[in-house]
Amino acid sequence: MIVFGTYTAYREANYMLPYHQGGMNPPFEWTYFLQTMFYTTRDGVIIIALSEVIKQVDKLAKKLGSFGTTQCPPETSQVQVQKTNTAPVESISEPWELTEKDEEKIYDLYAGKAILEITPSPEKGYCKVKVQDYEGPLNTDIKVVSVNDPAAKEVHDPQRVEAILNYGKNEEA
Repeated sequence: MIVFGTYTAYREANYMLPYHQGGMNPPFEWTYFLQTMFYTTRDGVIIIALSEVIKQVDKLAKKLGSFGTTQCPPETSQVQVQKTNTAPVESISEPWELTEKDEEKIYDLYAGKAILEITPSPEKGYCKVKVQDYEGPLNTDIKVVSVNDPAAKEVHDPQRVEAILNYGKNEEA
């Protein structure tokens, strides 16, 4: 746009009047050239600025995951992770701690959601995970996840889920 506008401004500034109107030598009109070049340069800069704004909005939308399956790596997409161990040592038959590999499994499982908190349960290999959608209301869900397998899996056994979720509540009461 800018290059084309400069060329057009130069061509139009060298406009030659037809011979019958008294024009023989083409005068170069500096005022017309500078005015036309200013407007085309301004329009070109505006178009470039708009394309950059659109690019940044698209990048932000992809980061938030609003375009289908596009997702960011877990390091940049998570809001905050708090590791807490609410179970006392006496009640755990085999004490265990959540490893980085286990955390990565959980991040892979909930890649499209914000993980707010990961809490190891007293039962080895199970965690309570507080997740929240990026879009929509600010409702949080607490899920029970098994990290015993090569990939983390959400636990659907109602008795196990209830026992793990109620464990911390019984101690607080």
